[in-house]
Amino acid sequence: GKKFDLGAHWVGRTQTHIMAVMKEFNLCTQPQFLQGTKVMQAGGPRVRTYNSVLPNVGSWFALLELGWVLSKLEKLATEVNILDPYRGKNGSELDDITVHSWMKINTRYAAVRDVLTA
Repeated sequence: GKKFDLGAHWVGRTQTHIMAVMKEFNLCTQPQFLQGTKVMQAGGPRVRTYNSVLPNVGSWFALLELGWVLSKLEKLATEVNILDPYRGKNGSELDDITVHSWMKINTRYAAVRDVLTA
């Protein structure tokens, strides 16, 4: 058979249902390489490289913002009632705003927005 790369898709061992579907269709996983130089373009035309687990978003301030925004998104995710999103904390307000608008309000750095929407 032919192999196609359709972009980044991840599945973990704890995702047993999707792993069963993969087995049913004779699909396999590939390892993700974490070592080596990573290349990323975010926040403009400049291409940046980095060798750590932390992305190079242009400045320490942008990196701190990335961590803060990720933490804020994780907290928001725990507050959403998946059966009835309006019952969650600020459910109707969150439903009234797009992800793009939320990102513009809660970020200063274009590189942070680019990383989060990649």
